[in-house]
Amino acid sequence: MPDALSKTIPIWCAIINRLLFGENQSIGLHTPEAVVGGSEHSQMEARLDAFVSAAKLLNLDLSTLRRQLSVQLRPVFLTPDCPYPNIPANASYHPIICLTASHRVHGEENSENNYIQGAGDDSEGWSHGLTPSLFWQHRESLMSTTEGELTSLIRRLITNDPQPSQMTAATLIHPTTSIYIGPLSSIPSGSWEAIIVCNTTNPLATSTTGTAPRPTVLHLPVPQGKPGSRALRSHLHLLPPFLRALFQSTSSAKNLKLLFTCPTGTDLAVGIALVALCLLFDDQGEPYRSRDQAAALEKPSEAVGGAKNIDKAFIRRRMAWITTAKTDARPSRETLQAVNTCLIGR
Repeated sequence: MPDALSKTIPIWCAIINRLLFGENQSIGLHTPEAVVGGSEHSQMEARLDAFVSAAKLLNLDLSTLRRQLSVQLRPVFLTPDCPYPNIPANASYHPIICLTASHRVHGEENSENNYIQGAGDDSEGWSHGLTPSLFWQHRESLMSTTEGELTSLIRRLITNDPQPSQMTAATLIHPTTSIYIGPLSSIPSGSWEAIIVCNTTNPLATSTTGTAPRPTVLHLPVPQGKPGSRALRSHLHLLPPFLRALFQSTSSAKNLKLLFTCPTGTDLAVGIALVALCLLFDDQGEPYRSRDQAAALEKPSEAVGGAKNIDKAFIRRRMAWITTAKTDARPSRETLQAVNTCLIGR
């Protein structure tokens, strides 16, 4: 069983339970006994206080979650060797099903816990764009198709899908009313005042919009993957003056619709949006508008609230805005390092 299921999810369940219900009422940490030994479980439990304290520093808005979650979360672990547990309908907890398709094959495993590495992980590497909703709609034909024909079948299903994938939509990042993050395919979906593009080519360079006004565009010519994340460092300095000029050109900056985009909408676009949120938006999600605030952007360490320093804790709080609104956001380590260098390293 991968660590994400046997350790990460149980830890997060325990953290959320403590945040919502308090330490005294929490049902505690639950891990699979066959995978996590007693000593390791105790070590994980000993770190919960620090994890909860770190989560509180994110200043998350938990009011909606408190209204929706009346009982605590508890992970339930399923493998091919473990039968589905009997969970009563009136259980005093919400079961979080942690399912792995990996068999325990002694002697052929690559890890100490008998987990077959890569068995079902990283679906973006083998799914060819197949989404869970498409799978369940067409599961009979998919399961009856030979492996050699699966790829072409998946392509046809994606092409003929009458419901556009949510992956093509741009996501509004609350509490702002102006920052959107999405893939390049989301560009036609909105009336944008400005678009910040992270891509080797500018898809708007030859596009036509008819009689509609053309958005203001900042093109950062960086490739995808690690090379793009590293190249991003030499381009991020262009973002503050671009947005500052845009904000100063209007009397209602918070009503502007700004799209941050890259091919996937989950990596580079997240990084550049994070820089904007840290440098140009206050704690209420409104853009800085006064001349004094705008001038402070020349010195990033003084840009926030006019006095606070931008540190890793502050960046994590702004990143929490993104991950709360856009659950598929997954900037790479290299992208986050580029952001930290831009915000802290100068």
